[in-house]
Parts: sequence; structure tokens; C-alpha cells
Amino acid sequence: LIVSVGSTPSLYQLNSDNCCKIQNLEKHPGNYTLFDRQQLWANVCTEADVAGRVLTRVIGHYPDRNRIMLDAGATALTKETTPQGGYGSI
Repeated sequence: LIVSVGSTPSLYQLNSDNCCKIQNLEKHPGNYTLFDRQQLWANVCTEADVAGRVLTRVIGHYPDRNRIMLDAGATALTKETTPQGGYGSI
């Protein structure tokens, strides 16, 4: 029997000292190696630990709307909000 676990929070729990050692465990850690704002919000890492970065140009500035336009697609940034609110950090 192979037990398969597939999330970053699960992997942290499995790696903690208070968790039993499971034989034949298959781990699918998600964003475990890069971290993201979700893991930052959960106090799993620090902001300096977040390895995923996007480098893009500002191609438009709209001060009246407090907005900027970036030369990056939605998938390069995100399509989902985070517990902190918003779509990302600049």
C-alpha cells in the first residue's frame, strides 16, 4: 500500500518531529520549494524565503485610479486572491 499526500501544509506536518514515520509514503509537495503568499500568511516562511519572483516592465501608470499596467500576463502573476487580500505584492 502506498500513501500519497499532496499539499505543502501536509508536507510540513509530515516533516515535523511530532508526526509518525509512515512507510511507503509518496509526497507531492506543491509549492514547498518556492513558497508563496499563502505560506507567508501561515507563518511557514519569511518574505525573504519566497523564491518565486516575476520581473516585468511597468508600461502604464494611472495615478487617478491608483493603478499601474505591467507587461506580464495573468498567469505570470496570479488569478487567485490570497488571505492577505489582493493578488500579489509589489
